[in-house]
Amino acid sequence: MNALKGREGALPEYRLYRLNADNHVDEPSVDINVADDAEAVLAAFRIDHAAVIEVWNGKRLVTRVYPGGKAGGS
Repeated sequence: MNALKGREGALPEYRLYRLNADNHVDEPSVDINVADDAEAVLAAFRIDHAAVIEVWNGKRLVTRVYPGGKAGGS
């Protein structure tokens, strides 16, 4: 079994959350299934946004993507 694919060949599920100015979730998550953290972060960069987007894998915060193309922090 490929560790990246998890159960029965399924790709890991990530959730992308857009945060408002108060750092609260602003709208429903965008759920994606990609191979790894790097692909999830790239998907977050592709979203046209003027707010911070958090990338989560289950209960784990992967990173935050900031307007202007910066990522990092938690």
